[in-house]
Amino acid sequence: MINWFKNTYFYLIFIYRPITSGVFSIPRLFANLMLYSILFVLIGIFLFGLSLINSEVLEINQLPTKSGIVKNISYNSKNSGGTLSLLLDNNTIEKYEINKSDRIIYDTLLNKKIKVYLEKFGIFNAMSVAGLENEKGDMLIKYNYEKRLEVARNSHNFALKIFYYILFIIFLIYLTNKKGLKPKYFKEKKWN
Repeated sequence: MINWFKNTYFYLIFIYRPITSGVFSIPRLFANLMLYSILFVLIGIFLFGLSLINSEVLEINQLPTKSGIVKNISYNSKNSGGTLSLLLDNNTIEKYEINKSDRIIYDTLLNKKIKVYLEKFGIFNAMSVAGLENEKGDMLIKYNYEKRLEVARNSHNFALKIFYYILFIIFLIYLTNKKGLKPKYFKEKKWN
């Protein structure tokens, strides 16, 4: 199986020549390192974009809800997220992702009963607070369905653009490694 793969043009152009190019040409090695680095970063961004596309946008009455008492609120120092710990009626604590921009609202809710509207978000499908209601029934964080639809549409376009960039980088890797050495064991296939 491995010998068959090593005898393909895919292996020759995308694996063998980039690895052996540094022996003969430092600029070519540098070009390959840059192109592969960009490719891996773009693939990561593309997968993140796919996770946003796969997030189903629902009306607020279709979202899952949980009610309980806020036990802890913490914010990440490096990004715009945070965590809300909610003590549910069955004495279990569940944690949900929150947005740091709503910090003023969350800070007033410690040890108070609330109802959260949840949605799945991100690559790992973490549950995120989409809407929040206090015990009086006032919506403190409003869920905007139209905005969520727009984000989903934009995510689709974003992922498509990243996919085109990935194809372009693969094409550049092909052009960079199209000519070069062949291993001794490489046998060209003849088309009859």
